[in-house]
Amino acid sequence: MKTPEETKEGFYLSEEGEWIPEGWTICKLGDYITEIAMGPFGSNLKVEMFTDSGVPVIKGQNLTTRYVSGEHSYVSEEKADSLRKSVAYPDDFIVTHRGTIGQVSLITPPMQTQVHSIFGFFDVI
Repeated sequence: MKTPEETKEGFYLSEEGEWIPEGWTICKLGDYITEIAMGPFGSNLKVEMFTDSGVPVIKGQNLTTRYVSGEHSYVSEEKADSLRKSVAYPDDFIVTHRGTIGQVSLITPPMQTQVHSIFGFFDVI
């Protein structure tokens, strides 16, 4: 277990002994979640539907840091509109629910509308 004497720049030690980014607070997501969504799955989003530009698709490789980042695949605006139940927005948490479990990242501006493939997201108020 970590001790209060240890320090990690940009983080503080929680009562549970976990490093928490400065400025973040510990809370129950259930107190803030307004909606939970998952998908799209299977034939709703295939690799051949990706385009060179358009609406970014969030994949596991984009959830390696605190914030959604890295290179994205894209779908057309029309495809994104057809997947509107799977659209995530700034301040949404993206959480993997299969593959590598436990990846969590937050969408921050300048990312606008997002479509994600195999993730659940929490729309927080």
